[in-house]
Amino acid sequence: MIKTGTGNRWVKDSMRRRTVVLVVMALVFLLLLGRAVYLQIFERDFLMKQGAARHLRVVAMKAYRGMITDRLGEPLAISTPAKSVWIDPRIFVSNDAGLRKLAQLLSLDPVKLKRRIHRHMRRKSEFLYVKRQISQSLAAKVEALNLKGVNLMQEYKRYYPTGEVNAHVVGFTNVDDKGQEGIELAFDRRLSGSSGAKRVRKDRIGHIVEDVERIRPTLHGKPVRLSIDHRLQYLSYRILKNAVRKNRAVSGSLVILDVRTGEILAMVNQPSYNPNDRSQYFDRHYRNRAVTDLFEPGSTIKPFVIAAALQSGKFTPGTRIDTRPGRIELSGRVIHDTRNYGVLSLAKVLIKSSNIGTSKVALKLGAATLWKQYRLLGLGQSTHSGFPGEASGVLNHYRHWNKVETASHSFGYGLSVTILQLAQAYMVLGNDGVRKPVSILRREGPVFGRRVISYTSTRSVRRMLEKVVSAQGTGRLAAIDGYRVAGKTGTVKKLVAKGYSDKKYLALFAGFVPASKPRLVCVVLINEPRAGEYYGGKVAAPVFSEVMKNALRILNIAPDRLPVLSGKPSRRSAGTVQDGTEVTGIHVAEGRS
Repeated sequence: MIKTGTGNRWVKDSMRRRTVVLVVMALVFLLLLGRAVYLQIFERDFLMKQGAARHLRVVAMKAYRGMITDRLGEPLAISTPAKSVWIDPRIFVSNDAGLRKLAQLLSLDPVKLKRRIHRHMRRKSEFLYVKRQISQSLAAKVEALNLKGVNLMQEYKRYYPTGEVNAHVVGFTNVDDKGQEGIELAFDRRLSGSSGAKRVRKDRIGHIVEDVERIRPTLHGKPVRLSIDHRLQYLSYRILKNAVRKNRAVSGSLVILDVRTGEILAMVNQPSYNPNDRSQYFDRHYRNRAVTDLFEPGSTIKPFVIAAALQSGKFTPGTRIDTRPGRIELSGRVIHDTRNYGVLSLAKVLIKSSNIGTSKVALKLGAATLWKQYRLLGLGQSTHSGFPGEASGVLNHYRHWNKVETASHSFGYGLSVTILQLAQAYMVLGNDGVRKPVSILRREGPVFGRRVISYTSTRSVRRMLEKVVSAQGTGRLAAIDGYRVAGKTGTVKKLVAKGYSDKKYLALFAGFVPASKPRLVCVVLINEPRAGEYYGGKVAAPVFSEVMKNALRILNIAPDRLPVLSGKPSRRSAGTVQDGTEVTGIHVAEGRS
């Protein structure tokens, strides 16, 4: 028998409990709803900031560096995409197995890497570079490790397609893509551009999952177009390298200028280096000797003394200069030629490279006249080519010259120049007496200059310099079949601690082609040839000939001396000349003062 009262009471208790549960659930729901409303309305900004702090990051958008090209548009320096590996030490899970795999993949010492990570963790650092600028394939392998706190960053790596051929001109950048040498340094601001910035959302292991907004646009670097012709640059580099090696020289430099525009078409040095290999970055390798190294020009300066003489009106090409007995004493110092040339015309003084002849001409002109002529040519001043570290040379004021110094300045001692300065001076002779500024950037349109030597004097000196590159001159090995060549040799004793050395020399040749209407100026310097020959006519002149012969062909410059089919011996083989006539120097003589 069922008791009705007890059953009703059980139902009432059940309903009461259900009501309590529902009320509690409703209260909890209302509490949660209220909390949600409170957070969404009153704490919204705070919570968004907290979320952003944990997941939103501002990252840089790297600007790629502008391309450097030669005058024909051939790339000399380009930026290629690369990845850099970095770690957030705060969230990096330092398990030994993962760290070893990462270190092995990146060719790093795992012990040293672990120490670096722990050191940055103690500093509470958020960023640590592990390895910069790795290849895309290696970056994919790092990403496949899926290590927490290990990230990849997009960067650009500088690449130099021509390697050491253009190294001294183009220069190089550091690992942060900032110019350190050459054009990379000179035009760093133009090439660099400006990095942008964007806000991104990252997941808990630091991977970007969403681009939120662009904060600042990326301005990529602008290109730089050089005046260099990579074809002439390559052949100059190859020929100079062979010459330095053949003559066992310490170093060498060569510059080619366009007479019409002043553009630098080629500039090479030995020894060189590969800018793609940072292990070769040594000062003795990457220094651009053509614009930084100073030297005494020796006999290559004599054409400008003759030009000043002609321009003064005191001399003509036929003026006779008595060089007997092959030596002259000034204030206790003896200046000499290697032999007694007797009485020479002004033209023969240049052709025979007589120190006594040019000394007598300089003394008659006076120190002031000679100094002013040198200054007008740009000696003792920067060429303003734009190359970092360019030297200005040394040309002391004439007030400090005595007779010996006036004489020595006439055959290239007592002053110092760079290869580029000397090339610019010879460009004046090739340009009918007009000095034009040199440029490493390609020029468009006419280039105006300043007349520093008269037209007639320049033409006269050019004719004399043609005879230097003949059977009767010291530069016969600079001759080129089919072309008229004008130039001057120089063999300079190097200055050492105890004076001028009798064992260390500079071999020089400076000239231009075609002599009838010059297009190209070339200066060659071989520093300390040690294979036997050291005269400029024997060491530097053949380099000039080989380089210019190929350059004339490449640039399609027409010959101005057609061969004569008469069976006569060629200019190169006719006659002999003692190259020792060009060696210049000052010696202290004992006895009379």
